[in-house]
Amino acid sequence: MGGEVEVDETFIGGKARNMHASKKVGKGYRHRGIINKTIVMGMLERGGKVRTKIIQERDKGTLHAHVAECIAEGTTVYSDEWGPYTGLDEKYIHQVINHAEKYVDGRVHTNGMENFWSLLKRGSCWYLR
Repeated sequence: MGGEVEVDETFIGGKARNMHASKKVGKGYRHRGIINKTIVMGMLERGGKVRTKIIQERDKGTLHAHVAECIAEGTTVYSDEWGPYTGLDEKYIHQVINHAEKYVDGRVHTNGMENFWSLLKRGSCWYLR
């Protein structure tokens, strides 16, 4: 991947409020949270393709390794302010958007990747099979 790439991660899994009570008992489900959910990292090349990968942790080593595996050095990478993304500016042109302040600052945003997650999660359950 090259040019401009948005990176983000999400949690995929059922919501406890949508489950039958017998499914929730003793399985660590609460009203919200990341327990029993799968972490998925996504990279969207603007005007191109999306790549996703299931990851075990959202730590710096894991995120940087997957970015290095898929994105060419010197590429402009857009991410949110999640701490483990710090340091990407050593090999990439790294632009960060702080979602607490705004969602778009010119070309700096992750809205394309966020849109992908939204469509994926609202779609049918084909991705869970």
